[in-house]
Amino acid sequence: MKALKKLSYKLELLSLLAGALLTFSFAPFNQFWLGILCPALFLLCLQNASPRQGLVRGLLFGAGLFGTGVSWVYVSIHTYGNAGVILSLFITALLVVFLALFPALFGYLLTKYGKPAKFPGMLLTFPALWVAFEWIRSWLFTGFPWLLLGYSQIGSPLSGYATVFSVFGVSLATAFTSGALIAIWQNKKKVRIYLILVLFALWGTGMALKLVEWSKPAGPSLSIALVQGDTPQATKWSQYYQDQILNTYQKLNQEALGSQLIFWPEAAIPALPEQVPNFIKQLTQSVKQHNTALMLGIPLYNYSTQQYYNAAVVIGNGQGVYLKRHLVPFGEYVPLLNVLGPLLDSLNIPMSGMAPGPDSQALPMMQDIPVAVFICYESAFPEEFRDGMQNAQLIATLSDDSWFGHSLGFYQHEEMDQMRAIETGRYIVRATNSGETSVINSHGKVMLKIPSFQAAVLKSSVVPMSGNTPWVIIGIWPLLGLILLMLGLAVILQRHN
Repeated sequence: MKALKKLSYKLELLSLLAGALLTFSFAPFNQFWLGILCPALFLLCLQNASPRQGLVRGLLFGAGLFGTGVSWVYVSIHTYGNAGVILSLFITALLVVFLALFPALFGYLLTKYGKPAKFPGMLLTFPALWVAFEWIRSWLFTGFPWLLLGYSQIGSPLSGYATVFSVFGVSLATAFTSGALIAIWQNKKKVRIYLILVLFALWGTGMALKLVEWSKPAGPSLSIALVQGDTPQATKWSQYYQDQILNTYQKLNQEALGSQLIFWPEAAIPALPEQVPNFIKQLTQSVKQHNTALMLGIPLYNYSTQQYYNAAVVIGNGQGVYLKRHLVPFGEYVPLLNVLGPLLDSLNIPMSGMAPGPDSQALPMMQDIPVAVFICYESAFPEEFRDGMQNAQLIATLSDDSWFGHSLGFYQHEEMDQMRAIETGRYIVRATNSGETSVINSHGKVMLKIPSFQAAVLKSSVVPMSGNTPWVIIGIWPLLGLILLMLGLAVILQRHN
């Protein structure tokens, strides 16, 4: 009995360690092999476990993953949200526990119904349930699709599946690989040979999909300039520093002029247009004189509805306005304001009262090129990203990642944009306040970037693209159907074993 308890403690510790190590498979570490090894270790911990042990080990795995992987939340709340240390730790811990409930429930269901020690059923239930819970996490309570397993494979052949099934499909292929490794280790020689052949086919198909050109140039390349103002979050919305911020962007924009397209980051101008009319007028005249199209992040106010919007506006040789649709809970708006508002006020947590833009918006035009815009948090949502790009030939993500400080979130956000580029077959330009300001090609490769935490201009070129990947055309339903099929086959196999 003591030996069994000791083994149980070791497996629970291994679950925690596997979750923590999985963080190193994502940016900036990019150790894709850990994205395969860590889920395999977690599966090993779930084999022969009771449902209660599966729940506990899943919770520990989630605590390890999210406790390390989203530790940047503490930086955002404490350093830039001005909350105290204790309160910041409490809120961060609360989020980590909530996120850990997903792998906890996964562990419980897999051990109760999935029989993770039984081959070949576990090869179907393990990856199917894994992705099902990732997908649920992407939309439940407005969603938090951070650290999806598929992001760990940006640099591996498995990323090719993103063009057909999005990042969730990459997660499915990765989790299947993890399960297959355990099955290879635990089964006889004949089964091992079959599984190795299956893995060769899985990875070979992923590589083949990476080589397919789903999109094609829609016109000649365009010169671009991305402006990184590096405005400190502590002073950004202070009236005292407003002139200094505007002067910085005006100076940087002079360097950017001459490019056909210029992009400024999210809320680059920390004031409403009517509060800085002379600056907007001079800026518009300047870009028009140089036949340039400029997209800038700026808040807007609707006086008839008395609502503020986080917006992107095009001036110069182009037109259009984009209003951010998916707002950050507690950052840009407060859910259940009547209930939570007084509590947050009493805790001295700063709040923002933004309104979401409409779901359907016309694409801004720049130099006659339709450009899809996503502001900050929005690029984390694969399905919303797909819906919002419509017939865009170029994608711009405007962000202020200074909220992340020097934490992991800074790099993880860019990694998600890389996956969005693969999924859609489009160039993505990332204009951020403090970094990572970069240009990502239609295959998800970062072509060029500038140093973070300094005011600078990135000059490069992009190619407008047309044509759609299968993911853009079909969406999530084939993947959900595949998951249901895998679970159904697993049930049949288990009944016959």
